[in-house]
Amino acid sequence: LGTADSSPSDLEKSHTHSLALLKEHLELTFHRFLSPDPGHKKTNIYINGNPLEAFNPFNPKNITTVELPEREIHYDGEVITVQAYVLPHHNKVSAAEYKRYESAEGYLNSQGFYVYRNKRLIIKGTWFRLIRRNELNKLIRIRVDIPNTLDHIWRIDIKKSNAELPEAIKKDLKLIIERIQEAGKNVYRHK
Repeated sequence: LGTADSSPSDLEKSHTHSLALLKEHLELTFHRFLSPDPGHKKTNIYINGNPLEAFNPFNPKNITTVELPEREIHYDGEVITVQAYVLPHHNKVSAAEYKRYESAEGYLNSQGFYVYRNKRLIIKGTWFRLIRRNELNKLIRIRVDIPNTLDHIWRIDIKKSNAELPEAIKKDLKLIIERIQEAGKNVYRHK
C-alpha cells in the first residue's frame, strides 16, 4: 500500500485511485449482468455501498453507433455469436461521451475483439494478430460470445481471464473483420 515515508494523504490518494480502477474494471467486465438484456435478472454490485453502473464498451444507445448484423459461427454443434460495432466519430458526440468510450487505454488500444464467456468479459481490445491496430480501425469493436462448452478450443485459463483464438474459427473472424473495416472507414469519410 505504501512505504514508511508515505503520508496519510498519499495513502488515501493511492487507495482512492485503486478503488476507481476496480470500479472501472467491474463495470466493464460485468456490464451485461449490471444491465442485462430484457427478460434477464439484473445483478447488483456495490463498492463501499455505492452501486456500480454498467459500462457497455459498444455504446449501443447512441444513435450514431453503427451496429452490423449479428453473425453466428457454428463449431462442434455449438454457436459462437459475433456482433460488430463502429463507435461514433468524435464530431458526432459530446467531448465527455467520446472521452468515456476512449477508456484509459485510448481508442487505438481499445479496438478489436471483446470476448465474452457466458456474458462475462474475459478479453478486450485485441485483433488476435489477424490485423494490425491502426487509426482507421480505432472505432471498431466486435463482441464475440462463446459458450463455456467451448472452453477447450479457446484454451480458457483457470481464472477465466485469458483465451487463445482457435485456428478453427480464424477464417470466419477474418471475414467479419473485412466486412466491418469498410464501415469503420466510412465513419471517417462521412464524419
